[in-house]
Amino acid sequence: GIRGTERSRRIRAMYPEKTEAMRYLQYKVKSGAVKKEPCFLCGEEKTDGHHLNYAYKDKVVWFCREHHKKAHLDATIC
Repeated sequence: GIRGTERSRRIRAMYPEKTEAMRYLQYKVKSGAVKKEPCFLCGEEKTDGHHLNYAYKDKVVWFCREHHKKAHLDATIC
């Protein structure tokens, strides 16, 4: 909805380096330059890239949704 769109816009404005890294990775995956890998922890095939440092846009750890959420809560997972 509109509230979600406004919230997303605010978050993107607050964290431009995060937004740039995420969009860069999305482009690389869609173009075939980067291939998604299974979850680093459990092997699940459906994964999201987790940037440890947004300055290194190509360097990600691939996590399933469950482990990706946990990685944001606990940095020792990575």
